[in-house]
Amino acid sequence: MRRTSLSLLVAALAFLVLPSYGTAQAPRRPATPLQAAVRAFNEGRYDEVESAADKLDPRDPAVIALKARAAIARGRYDAAEAMLRPAVTRAAQSEAALELGLLQKMLGRNDATPILEKVAVLADSSSDPLEVARAARALRALGRFE
Repeated sequence: MRRTSLSLLVAALAFLVLPSYGTAQAPRRPATPLQAAVRAFNEGRYDEVESAADKLDPRDPAVIALKARAAIARGRYDAAEAMLRPAVTRAAQSEAALELGLLQKMLGRNDATPILEKVAVLADSSSDPLEVARAARALRALGRFE
């Protein structure tokens, strides 16, 4: 009886442990072109951000912001600003507006504060977690992170 119990225990452990031991997960593939562009940015493949983002809506402020972040990472500040300015006039509280405000602040320009202030207003008025996070980044850049 005891020998049978021990055999069943060993078999159960082998059944549970061995299939997961040594099986590797396949690399995840991005589900959307935006996810592919974000992954390329996060992995430092800034040239691929452009090609992945070209498949997306060129007027979407999130896409423009991502392309601008890639340009900023490569030191192309004027190109990033040229991309962001038109998007900010259309959507003053968008991801593009936040990126323009952060870029202006990094470059020490005076117009960073008004841009960031418009984005920061979302902290009190929005219930969307992405907008609240965007507002929090703007508030942090303004030095109001309490």
